[in-house]
Amino acid sequence: MTTGPRAARTWIPPTESEFTSETAVRTLQAACAIAGLDSRGARLLRLGTNANYKLAAHPIMVRIAPGHLEDVRKELDIARWLASSGFPAARVVKDIDQPLILGERLVTFWELIEESPEPAHVVDVARLLRDLHRLPEPRDFALPRFEPLAHTMRRLSSAVDGEDVQFLSSRCELLQQQFADLEFVLPPGVIHGDAHEGNALRDRSGMVRLLDFESFAIGPREWDLGVLALRYRPFGWISKDDYKACVVAYGGFDVTEWSGFRVLQAIRELNMTTWLRQKAGESPEHHAEFRKRMADLRDDSAPRHWRAL
Repeated sequence: MTTGPRAARTWIPPTESEFTSETAVRTLQAACAIAGLDSRGARLLRLGTNANYKLAAHPIMVRIAPGHLEDVRKELDIARWLASSGFPAARVVKDIDQPLILGERLVTFWELIEESPEPAHVVDVARLLRDLHRLPEPRDFALPRFEPLAHTMRRLSSAVDGEDVQFLSSRCELLQQQFADLEFVLPPGVIHGDAHEGNALRDRSGMVRLLDFESFAIGPREWDLGVLALRYRPFGWISKDDYKACVVAYGGFDVTEWSGFRVLQAIRELNMTTWLRQKAGESPEHHAEFRKRMADLRDDSAPRHWRAL
């Protein structure tokens, strides 16, 4: 999928309607007022698909999601199910009726995890996946079947048509078919869908807890292992030794040696790029990284020297 060079695009600041740190904080203030919480001094922990804030006045983390009520309700169900299973994960605040619906934003409230100075490591995530993949499907609610490109299709369906969107949409259609043709070797079951160090947290007791349940589904375990493997190859965000430790911790299966790994890689790259496209207006840094990823997607042989944003 190689094409010639593309002209540079100019960075354009975000508008009021976009999901940014500026618009998210206004939602935070309104949600806390409704829940009877003090939002003063709240600190932004993370701004990605969702915005996470730590309240200064309460041991609570507030999460703001841009729409999709069914997804948020699913996350709450999963959190309660994991708690009942004794699985180390984020816990929802019990005495607040949630989610709160504020326009196109959905707000949930979570027990604050007091973080250890030592971060969660990639091998910790491999251990969490090993244990998660051993859990039976929940009985009180049904998890959706895994669709690896669901978020990408949703983003592209609401995007203004243009050269980039046309290219990304065509690639999405191709990868959908390639994924459907894969022959998986591990048994399907409960998967996280986006498990990496950024979605795990070590608490003060040393326990590593799983976070972010948005992509939970019933699907191929190879996908979860592929998310970790891509941090080693092709991105080089973890070392070869760390990746080998992950393979051992999970139980010995190396997904990079499976014939379908390159399809998983291509899908993950597409998902990461369409996510970043939404954030390209946040800063010149985000904009430049998005342009680099688009150029690399157009050239399958290009090395993936991507930054983790």
